[in-house]
Amino acid sequence: MDILNADEVKTFIEQINRDQNTKRKKLVNDGHRIANGDLEFYVKRRLKDLWPKSYTWFRNPNASLTGKVLNRIAKSYDEVPDRILKDDKETDYYQTLIENGDASLEKAMAEFDKTYIIDHYAAIWISINQEDEGNKYVFRGINQSSFDRKVNSKTLETEAVIISMSRNFDLTTIHGDGELSDIQDEPEDKDGLNYYALWTDKNHVLVTHDAETGTVKHIPIDGNEGMINPIGKIPFVFLQDGDVTQLPPRPSLPSNDVELNSCKAVLLSGCDIRALGKLVIKHPTEQEIPDAIFDSPFTYLALPQLSDPDAAETTAEYVNDSTNVSDFKEVISEYENDLLEDQGIVTGTVGNVKFTSAEDRELALKSENDRIKKNQSKYAKVEKGVYCIVKAYEDSLNNSQLTSDDIAIRYPKQQPIKSREQLLKEIEKEIQLGTMEPWEKHVRLNPNLTRKEAEKKEAVIQALDTENIKGFLNGEGNNKTPETKPKESASRKESQG
Repeated sequence: MDILNADEVKTFIEQINRDQNTKRKKLVNDGHRIANGDLEFYVKRRLKDLWPKSYTWFRNPNASLTGKVLNRIAKSYDEVPDRILKDDKETDYYQTLIENGDASLEKAMAEFDKTYIIDHYAAIWISINQEDEGNKYVFRGINQSSFDRKVNSKTLETEAVIISMSRNFDLTTIHGDGELSDIQDEPEDKDGLNYYALWTDKNHVLVTHDAETGTVKHIPIDGNEGMINPIGKIPFVFLQDGDVTQLPPRPSLPSNDVELNSCKAVLLSGCDIRALGKLVIKHPTEQEIPDAIFDSPFTYLALPQLSDPDAAETTAEYVNDSTNVSDFKEVISEYENDLLEDQGIVTGTVGNVKFTSAEDRELALKSENDRIKKNQSKYAKVEKGVYCIVKAYEDSLNNSQLTSDDIAIRYPKQQPIKSREQLLKEIEKEIQLGTMEPWEKHVRLNPNLTRKEAEKKEAVIQALDTENIKGFLNGEGNNKTPETKPKESASRKESQG
């Protein structure tokens, strides 16, 4: 794709602005708003669809299912992984490059983790800001509402990426120099312009697109008048489920979250009605009743009456329905459990069976840990892609401190689910049965140890045991108290006598 060609860029922009694509992006963006805590707005909107005249009276539980899933699964970056190059000096240098406060790789990968869990599709964007005190790398975890990409159906390689920018964008997020050349333009073109940044492995451009006329104009950037991509790589790393030439299914977790909370809103409001009853007012046809009568369990009602003494009186009473709230609650609970288990989370109850033992809880948590481990194996490949892009930036700046062709990523292993007492009992049994090598017991107690580290620790312990035995044989390890020694020697002399 030639992004220097305005006609090709125009076609690309028209494709990404098609109704189907913009609706998909809006759903993705809505999902991330829900994940970030803005659930109440969407639940109220759904209740309005279901109950257009009374939706404002429903209670809103706002208990986020998406939040539960992320709290349980998005843990790949709770601890910093080891990023290992061929020597310590190179490893330390790379570590300094990826540390940049809120724009650090750590923060970006944590956001990437959440995005991938929600959407099954996420990207890391790497840019560099050239500042007086040195180059600063900026890492961003972004979701598919911000970008589109063109993938070669034969090679499966990404050929072009386009970022949709806000109107008041900061140029440093795109290029790094923070300066935009002054260009003359017609007054009518000042409004209604949309901004886009595009990359291929050869070029990098900024363009404006007039939604009304379809006109595309390239914007010159100081320091990159030739619109060259200096690193020879598209500065993004993508991860998605399924065929990379197609979009993955739209994220279902946030929309299920809205449906679940809408059901809970009905249940909570139904509990109010069940507890207090439904107010019913009976009155003669001639008697006018206000549309809104103040009603509270702590007040009385002043009901208007007809002046005619023979007319029927206006009365009010609470009618209690016979709805079985507990059955409704059980249905919602099972629905929530199904949604959680669909995300790889085994809940504390399955039907009427509750987890009561440590083994049951271990089984429940194991499914979550397995999901986290699978994600980490995918993220390790993403991190390798990030390293290659950073190395390409460094090479373009004639910095030769990164020479490794690859990087090893080692994530801290999950802490043992069982108590230490349980582990020690299992280790003791396995040692008695001969099913465990001596070094393995150290890894069981501390999963973050490598085999070499565990073998070294076992060797140290064995060496200490050997020294203690020798000391005991030489009389240095006798632990008998001074009081017992004379008694033993005296009794020995007596027996000898």
